[in-house]
Amino acid sequence: MNDFIQQKFGLVDALDDIEKMTTNMLLLHMSLYLNGIIPDNWSKNLPTSMNASIKNNAYIFIDRFMKSDKAEDYKAISKKIAEKLNVFTYVSGWDLDSFADVDTFMDFDLVTIQRLQKLLVDKTGEYERYIRIIKQRRKSYWNSELMHDYMTIHYACRFLQKMQEVDSTFSELEEKIFPYTWK
Repeated sequence: MNDFIQQKFGLVDALDDIEKMTTNMLLLHMSLYLNGIIPDNWSKNLPTSMNASIKNNAYIFIDRFMKSDKAEDYKAISKKIAEKLNVFTYVSGWDLDSFADVDTFMDFDLVTIQRLQKLLVDKTGEYERYIRIIKQRRKSYWNSELMHDYMTIHYACRFLQKMQEVDSTFSELEEKIFPYTWK
């Protein structure tokens, strides 16, 4: 059995430690869609020789666990490991696009929501980009729990977009009516 697990998942030194094995599996799942570099203290948990087959096996295993009748167990385990790895803090410093398709841990969604809220408050104006990110996050495992947050941000983006258009239209109209500035 150990040989089978080692062959399929590349887990050599984690077989006697269920928490380490679970951490490895979750990180392998995450690494499949992450567009960036995994932090050193996380990568030390990963197998030294990772090929596409090992990553795919881990992805399928975790994906089936997420969608099984043990989904609540998955949520509890992923939350515990996310806290242990301090995922929220690490991900907070990453570019939103680098993890737009990663849904291993809820923290990826929580950071996305928090960052988009801040960007809206700051009125940075990249509303189409934010809407694109929200559409990507709809595929997230955690979407059912966070759907209302994403919908609120989506509608706020649409509203601010329209406000920007109206402001632009009024500026153009003002220039045509009052072509000279009064000083």
